[in-house]
Amino acid sequence: MSYAQAPPSYAAANSKNGYQPIPQDDVEAHAESSVPGRTANAQSPLLGPDGMPLPRSEGDTDPDDFKFGVTVEQSSPEVRQMFLKKVYATLFIQVVFTTAIGAVLRMDSIRSWIFQHSWIIMLTSISSLVTMLVLYVKRHSHPTNVILLAAFTALEAVSIGSAIAYVNEVVVLQALLITGFVFIALNLAVYIWPSVDYSQLGPWLFYGLFIFLGIGLVQLFVPFSRGVDIAIAAGGAVLFSLYTLYDVDAISKRLSCEEWCYANVMLFLDLLNLFLSILRILNGASNDD
Repeated sequence: MSYAQAPPSYAAANSKNGYQPIPQDDVEAHAESSVPGRTANAQSPLLGPDGMPLPRSEGDTDPDDFKFGVTVEQSSPEVRQMFLKKVYATLFIQVVFTTAIGAVLRMDSIRSWIFQHSWIIMLTSISSLVTMLVLYVKRHSHPTNVILLAAFTALEAVSIGSAIAYVNEVVVLQALLITGFVFIALNLAVYIWPSVDYSQLGPWLFYGLFIFLGIGLVQLFVPFSRGVDIAIAAGGAVLFSLYTLYDVDAISKRLSCEEWCYANVMLFLDLLNLFLSILRILNGASNDD
């Protein structure tokens, strides 16, 4: 047999048996259609052979609620419960840590140092504000958001502990317990009556906070009488109680599950501001006795 001889015509042989070559495009289309859950829509999540969504990248095993940015309220009950446990457990740790720092700062040697270096209160307050803004920008970045949350908690603990270092410890304890009961009751109210739309409070709370900060700025230069100060503190307690309702509702309806660090900042600030307002009321009343 000569190598120059033309090879047999396989196409002709196949055509005699009734077989036709399948175009390559049809093979690829058939392969795609044979996999369950595969669709032509590139925006829809790909499904595996078992019908479950495939992870977005290798090693990505987070639930879909964390992947696609749905709100906490729209998440599955299991994911929503996990989110709430994480947020409130972290908030409890923040409160315990802040209380411990406040107790340490009440030591005579440290308290006298704070009295001689009062700038520490302003420095930690400004630093915590900057940290909070950075945390808002990086709220989706893990573990950067956790590190920023820890730094924010430490700065706020030093700031609050330094500010109340000279307040009577009995008054501080009273304010802490009252704040705890009020804060828990406000949180429960949102979850017991979820149909109430607290988002309507937003504009009024903004104007109220603006007025409250303006009054506080005036008080720095022109101190008010004790009675006026107690009245302002009472207004602050009402304002931050309403802010607690608004923020708890917003966490469920506006934030996604991956924004739990920012949710902690919102609740922690509401708790601290409510505590300081109640402390001012009790401290002013005790000084009148």
